Amino acid sequence: MSAADEPRLPAGLLAASLITVAGASVMIASFQYVVVEMQVAFEFSSDSANALTFMPMAASLLVVFLAGSLADRWGRRPVLIGAISSFTLGAVLVATAPNLGVVIIGRVLDGVGGVTMSIVAVSVINAAVTESRMRARVFGFYAAVAPAAFTVAPPIAALLVMHAGWRAGMLPGIVLGVLALLATIRFMPGRLDPAAHAIRRDASSELFTPLLAGLVLAGVGLGVTSLPMSGALSTTAICVAVVALLVLIALMRRLAFPTLNLGWCRGRGMFLLLAVMAVAAMPNLFFYTTLLLQYRYGASLIAIAILLILTQASAAAGGLLSGPVSARIGPAQAAAVGLFVCGVLRFAPALVMSSSPIWVPVVVLAISSAPAAFLIGPIPNTMLSRAPKDDSGVGASMNKATWTLGSVLGGALIGALTFSAFQSRLTDVLTVDGLPLPDAQIIAEEIRNGAAVAQVAVNITEPIDTCRDRPRRARVRRSKPSRMPYHLPRDRVVASIVP
Repeated sequence: MSAADEPRLPAGLLAASLITVAGASVMIASFQYVVVEMQVAFEFSSDSANALTFMPMAASLLVVFLAGSLADRWGRRPVLIGAISSFTLGAVLVATAPNLGVVIIGRVLDGVGGVTMSIVAVSVINAAVTESRMRARVFGFYAAVAPAAFTVAPPIAALLVMHAGWRAGMLPGIVLGVLALLATIRFMPGRLDPAAHAIRRDASSELFTPLLAGLVLAGVGLGVTSLPMSGALSTTAICVAVVALLVLIALMRRLAFPTLNLGWCRGRGMFLLLAVMAVAAMPNLFFYTTLLLQYRYGASLIAIAILLILTQASAAAGGLLSGPVSARIGPAQAAAVGLFVCGVLRFAPALVMSSSPIWVPVVVLAISSAPAAFLIGPIPNTMLSRAPKDDSGVGASMNKATWTLGSVLGGALIGALTFSAFQSRLTDVLTVDGLPLPDAQIIAEEIRNGAAVAQVAVNITEPIDTCRDRPRRARVRRSKPSRMPYHLPRDRVVASIVP
């Protein structure tokens, strides 16, 4: 095909879609730097901080299938405007929150709005670009948007947090929300295919199946992420998920034309493809490298943001590279190559030791992030190409649900392992220093359940109460020192983070 015969790229439409995706990504990038200072201000635990980071993704699963179904039925423009409004309002609530409860409400709103924005934007790309080579390049741009946002947003957010407080760190997300809203109003049509929209609306009028499917995913996600904070909440969420799944199965068998049409997912290789997507999304190495740089190396927020520019630029380059590679050899073959390289490089973090200089984890993350971002292009392209034209929104929902569920489960699993390893390591440190094991276990648990580790380490005063006749009441002193003989150096606590 000559250059003159190639279909024209809908530049305005794609620009609006990519700005929308960038807005949701900027919020995630900014919040990593906001939550550290917020944790100190509101004095909640490190497990709660971990859950607060991943809980919006879990809550957004509730509407993940509803968003795509509504976009298919009502048109992408009104759904996207509502999603961006929810996203921006949530960011404003977090920025002005007087307590943790308002923060949670804001995070749920921006999480629900952000996931809907991403779904509708991908649905637009999937429906608007059909020529294979152009489609591969556009999905390469899509794969590079999030890393590019993570390259620019963290230094800005870090500077804002350092000089104006954690509330100012929400400004990048608010600004991108406003820009996405303006771009949507200017460039986004209500329907890309009115005829298909009309057929879809006549064929089915119920919304129970997408709501129930979202409830199943949200129950599983919330059950996993809330386990460190509340066992009762976690059990309740899992029970709700099980009940919703049973009702969904019964309803899908009863309805002749359910809105949630997942029959195309039964195609050859689809289950394996979805499983690969979930596993590829699990390790959030950027989040845990941020924790490592702050607590192990004592790097400031702005220093971390600058150090991670290299890693995000590497990821953006990997995402862009997926476009021409997919156009040349096909998205399925490109995904297979990317998976192999990504799997091999997942062993690279094992090179980071407790004595490694600060540049080692940065370089390791930069090397492993490029193939991980590479996968964001060809895998969704391969999966969405199998979705029926009438179900472009539902296909985008399945794509987002799989990635988000993998992130939630991976975040909860790695978070639990990380903080459990820290607690175990700190217990060993305390016992080596001469503290009885029962007292060491109590103190390590209190530090894990207390404020941020660095802040607790600052507040540890010497000595610590270790009376043998009161072992169960041993606790970290936060007031004036007593006359007990035990001393707990601060560097011993901070160094225990890295095994």
